[in-house]
Amino acid sequence: MQVVQAFYEGLFKEQGTEEEYEERFLEAPGPALGAEAAGQLAAPLSIEEVWQALRTGKKGKTPGGDGLPYEWYVAMWDVLGEDLVAVFRECLEEGLSPSMRKGVIKLLFKRKGDRADLKNWRPITLLGTDYKILTRVLTTRLRGVCCTLIHTDQMCGIPGRRVADALGLVREVVHFVRDRGLRGVLIGLDLEKAYDRVSHLERLGLGPVFGGWVRRLYTQVESAVLVNGWQMSWFPVRAGVRQGCPLSPLLFMCQLEMWARAVRADAQIRGLPLPGAGGAQFKCALYMDDVTVFCADQPSVDRLVRVCGWFGKATSARLNMVKSEALILGGLAEQWRVPFVIQPEMIKVLGVWFGSEGAVERSWRDRLAIVQRKLGLWTGRSMTLLGRALVLRNVVLPLLLHVAQRPYGWTVPGYLVEVPRFVQQHSLAAWPATEWRPRAVVAHVAGFGKPVVIGQFRTTELATIWKRVAERSLRNEHRVVAWQAVHGCLPVRDLFYRRRLARVRTCPREGCGAEETVSHVLWDCGYARRVRTLVMGVFGKFVSVGDVTKDFVVYGLLARNYGVVDGACGWVLACCLKVALWRARNLWVAKRVALSDQEGRALMMGLVREYVGSDRRRWGEPYVQRTWKGLG
Repeated sequence: MQVVQAFYEGLFKEQGTEEEYEERFLEAPGPALGAEAAGQLAAPLSIEEVWQALRTGKKGKTPGGDGLPYEWYVAMWDVLGEDLVAVFRECLEEGLSPSMRKGVIKLLFKRKGDRADLKNWRPITLLGTDYKILTRVLTTRLRGVCCTLIHTDQMCGIPGRRVADALGLVREVVHFVRDRGLRGVLIGLDLEKAYDRVSHLERLGLGPVFGGWVRRLYTQVESAVLVNGWQMSWFPVRAGVRQGCPLSPLLFMCQLEMWARAVRADAQIRGLPLPGAGGAQFKCALYMDDVTVFCADQPSVDRLVRVCGWFGKATSARLNMVKSEALILGGLAEQWRVPFVIQPEMIKVLGVWFGSEGAVERSWRDRLAIVQRKLGLWTGRSMTLLGRALVLRNVVLPLLLHVAQRPYGWTVPGYLVEVPRFVQQHSLAAWPATEWRPRAVVAHVAGFGKPVVIGQFRTTELATIWKRVAERSLRNEHRVVAWQAVHGCLPVRDLFYRRRLARVRTCPREGCGAEETVSHVLWDCGYARRVRTLVMGVFGKFVSVGDVTKDFVVYGLLARNYGVVDGACGWVLACCLKVALWRARNLWVAKRVALSDQEGRALMMGLVREYVGSDRRRWGEPYVQRTWKGLG
């Protein structure tokens, strides 16, 4: 316990930095926040965004020292919502409360290296839920402007950027250098204790108000390490961001962006000239703290090492020479003086091997071994066909897609073909280049005279449809039926007939005779109309009976605006009705079991009670009574 206490006290103590080098990196050229973005960051907290941060927080998580989880705040929101926002505003202006300053550090082994070496353990700080709600609000604000502040070289955590972009970029650089017979070195830098070495610089380019808020979050904070159930004494945290804080990743990326700006602007570091890019060079690709750099010659490598040393003096970050690796592209390794571990054939970047001819095969071999281990955990379980499909989609497929990115793109993506048409339709050709910002374009298009119509819906309606279909509160079966209904691919007879998989396309119910389309099964069929009549009183608790139209039941579109809770409950009822109708239809087709109208209603209400029961177990009876208005 004494060894652990001493290690982390030393790790988080105030690190010495040199002002001269701080200024060098702070003054590196880069985009600055505009007045509009700075105003958004500095705006007073609103009750709506605090509720949104609370509602979207992950449930079932370990609470902080006060023992209050997310679920408690949700259940008590009507009582304490306004007071909680007032407390948050005071915390940002005057500093955190004593309980919000404390965090318990839990150690997680990194699954590599010696378990007896504390450097191989990841310190995760368990923080209070109130602290995490506040930082989630600030994280949402910061994420909205990071696309302007952080260069496109950083692929992590920025809306619209993916890890696949970083992998594709590195892969294309390696192929391009070797195909053209060029020389260079690909370097994977390892920042020692990257999270824990972030200094609290006063200027991150976030504006004085937001920057002041961030400083107050890290003023007089304390941590205590938990080892084998024993909690040690509290010690002050003077450096580093706390892993476990929602704001930490973005703060770290803002810190690392200063280093990346300096590397991009340094003319003595030569990267790979990108063909057709007007002189632009590829120098670095970043995914959080995974940094990959390309240097075209030996002086560039020497300069890179010096810049990293200066960055350490400015921020106390350290470059781990032992874990940093380099791959020589073109020429012999003996011709280079590289102070890193030189890999002879291939280098691993973000879990994928690059380099020699066997890199692709090795990447797939490693990935398939992980897939086999994952599947082994599920093999002994009794699972339905839908359950197996979910495992393949959510567990196996992401592992394979990670290494399945194409190295080249020979054809123009389809969405780029639509760009000229879009520009012409909305009169954007005359816009100056400085005005081409996502928010500005969206605002212009939203106010344009003629709305865009795709198929039978407008773009605003489509946004509502996809939001309804992807509603996280829906059960898997209900989400699948809703998705298939919207796409018109629910497996009805009309679909099979058009694909020459069925002899007839008529409704299987006796006496109907109409074509069995998706709309027919879920709305137009006589059975669907009778069951719908029996449950209209239930819909009336949340939405007007006159608004329960086909567009609402099938697509989730309401003719008027309702509250968020009533609209969501109404949509759940619509999905329960669709699933009940679909199950009744399948019982008749597969087993010739005809459910009566009352049995169809009972089937739907049974599905509704599953939702009500789930909310009762999670949020309690008062929440259920307010939300579901006596159902269940």
